[in-house]
Amino acid sequence: MKSLNDVLNELGNILKPDFEITGYGCGGKHVRVKTSPNRLLDAAKYMLSMGSRIVHVTASDMGFDGIRLMHIYSLEHIDRHAHVILYAYGDGEPARFPSVAQLTYQANWAERETMELLGVEFDGHPDPRHIFLPFEWPNPVESSSESKAGVKQVTLPIGPYHPAMLEGGFFKLFVDGEDVVDVDIKVGLNHRGIMKLAESRTFWRDLFLVGRICGICSVPHQLAFVNAVERILGVNVPERAEYIRVLMAELNRIHSHLLWLGVAGDLIGFKTLLMWAWKIREPIQDCIELLSGNRVHADSMSIGGVRFDVTKEQLSKVESKLFEVKRDFKKLAEDIASHSIVRRRTEGVGVMPLSDAREAGAVGPTARASGWKIDVRRDSPYSFYDEGHISWDVVVEEAGDVLSRVMVRVKETLVSIDICLQCVDRLKNVGGPVATSELKPFPEGEALSKVEAPRGELVYYVISNGMDIPHTVRIRTPSYRNIAALKFMLKGCRLADAPIIIGSVDPCFSCTDRVMIVDSKRGEQWTLSGDEFKNLAFKGWRG
Repeated sequence: MKSLNDVLNELGNILKPDFEITGYGCGGKHVRVKTSPNRLLDAAKYMLSMGSRIVHVTASDMGFDGIRLMHIYSLEHIDRHAHVILYAYGDGEPARFPSVAQLTYQANWAERETMELLGVEFDGHPDPRHIFLPFEWPNPVESSSESKAGVKQVTLPIGPYHPAMLEGGFFKLFVDGEDVVDVDIKVGLNHRGIMKLAESRTFWRDLFLVGRICGICSVPHQLAFVNAVERILGVNVPERAEYIRVLMAELNRIHSHLLWLGVAGDLIGFKTLLMWAWKIREPIQDCIELLSGNRVHADSMSIGGVRFDVTKEQLSKVESKLFEVKRDFKKLAEDIASHSIVRRRTEGVGVMPLSDAREAGAVGPTARASGWKIDVRRDSPYSFYDEGHISWDVVVEEAGDVLSRVMVRVKETLVSIDICLQCVDRLKNVGGPVATSELKPFPEGEALSKVEAPRGELVYYVISNGMDIPHTVRIRTPSYRNIAALKFMLKGCRLADAPIIIGSVDPCFSCTDRVMIVDSKRGEQWTLSGDEFKNLAFKGWRG
């Protein structure tokens, strides 16, 4: 069998004089080779004849040098770690290269993606349509006869898609100068089909699936699901397990609120808040890891209880960290409430009065910031949130602006710390099992389950047909409602305030990767990336 050096020698003979080894990596096993664009097909034919696998085709804008196209070939079948990174520079507008996809389907999608990202042209590509962008873009994709402030809505360039979240978001802002006069919001661009997938897996496997709908809200998703299943089964959860569930859910709420608080600080240019909030969040993550073994996906819930017990030593450590977080966060909360940057960027911004909150169906901190006292933990208690076990108060603010949405979460963080401390105290004295022994085959039945996730009311509806695979799983997340409510908050705002208004509902999607701005008088439109949109907020603040 040939060695890596043999392949390089033969490739050099095929490509000469357009062959230059420019660098090595991975102990000499990753070899970078420069050639000319017109030799890429010859190189590909040889590499494919050697049984090489195309790992990826990608490109980079190298400035004055032009577009650098890279073909990454794997030769691991002949030498461990061996790869050849063959590259060439293209100039001109647009840069043009021969398509390797005409030789092998391995390069098909990668070349199409590169065309979208950098405007590269691949001569001879068998299917040069968009792969991530809509096929028709930049021509009209979605049309409507509805007029928006005198401008007919006809274009929605969608994307980029992001696999990390349930949905991607697209905001189309209609502006008159610096004032937002209307907004269109489009979500569901990257729906992962989890509800459908849940209907092809067992209840037990679904438990881990739903926990991955949202990494930040993993605990409430699992808790909502097991509550529904347990209602179908008609089983009771042991007392000790219920306290552990509440403890994990509130630790999850604290970490979520602190994470959001840091993001909000970053959106308004207050990076010190970002650093302090995330610093204070670390001991909470330590608690989650100490109890469950994981920092993000705790996977603590089980049908009929929880997957682990907690020791007195663990509880003592958690208690100590909670007191530490409470002390540090109280000081930060006082600074947030009075800080000039926070107030000048959030007070009176993105106002949603109670009537609009009700009309929009807002939930969670977004609703409570508008004076709407709703909370599933109080209104439909689950686990041990009832007064007989845990005492706490619903936090409400009245102004309905971004500052109110900040302060609701700040105060809720302190409330959640107290709930956790109550759970720790109870667990020191309550013994018994952490899972029921009553489990039986899944009967026919159905159940509604709601929990108060960090962003608000999370709804599950599960139907069983008597098999171990659910017939129906329906999920409505709090962001489903709160993102829709943004329409009420954005209209009438200043363009520079739009990023923090959108961020103020703690939206659960891969964020505003694309925002379209439309001048409502001239009909001109332009698109901003997430970072450009955030920078606009910085420039728009005049101090």
